[in-house]
Amino acid sequence: MPQILLRGRPLGCFKGVLFDKDGTLSNSEKYLLTLSKSRINQTIILLKKEGLSEKTINKTIILMEEIYGIRKKGLSPNESIAIGSRQENLLSTATILSLTGLNWAQSIALANKIFIAADFDHYSNQNTKTIERPLFPGALDFLQKLKSKEVKCAVISNDTKKGIESFIKMNKLDHIFSSFWSADDKPSKPNPNAVHKLCKKINLKESQCMLIGDAETDIKMAIDADIKTVIGFLGGWKIQPQISFKKYLFKNWNELSIK
Repeated sequence: MPQILLRGRPLGCFKGVLFDKDGTLSNSEKYLLTLSKSRINQTIILLKKEGLSEKTINKTIILMEEIYGIRKKGLSPNESIAIGSRQENLLSTATILSLTGLNWAQSIALANKIFIAADFDHYSNQNTKTIERPLFPGALDFLQKLKSKEVKCAVISNDTKKGIESFIKMNKLDHIFSSFWSADDKPSKPNPNAVHKLCKKINLKESQCMLIGDAETDIKMAIDADIKTVIGFLGGWKIQPQISFKKYLFKNWNELSIK
């Protein structure tokens, strides 16, 4: 088995590496920030149609910005848009809407309308193609080196199956990844069983794998799943992720090498 090193320090020998996607492999901040703002704009439009006051709408938007993680410096990697699945974000949006006086059924229905309208607005925008989610510098080189050493690579993400397939196709990574685990798969991350099932899909034991992620939830999930080695990536956002696990952290993909 090839040996993986962090800043020249051996981490061990591995047959597989599991990768988080957004904020780890993929530079997703601008994309997710634009999508978040599309959802907020649609919320304003639809709440006005519901006849809510400007004061109530403004309070709702402040809460949405807070829980989505929209900050002056950028998008917080520690909040729902960066970490949560589409369904989790839809539920958090519905919860905020319920504070306006709408009942839960109305809130869920309105949240679904907001997300559908935002999707149409976001993906029909001609500028969307310029804010797709490219790989971080050095990530492709590392992936190609793993492939050349016959190390299996897989994605584990809270994006949808369609979103992961689009990312792989856009970055021409079909030949790199053996498999992936999405928010549509059950259980989804951060349940440790998601790791177990993905390892089973690629025919490897957890003890033969490394996991690389950018969130506290990624790290805890991997440790609880008995992954051999876990690494935290800190270079994916303008606001640095909060990861309490300090053993193995890095900011640039060129800090990793293969021997």
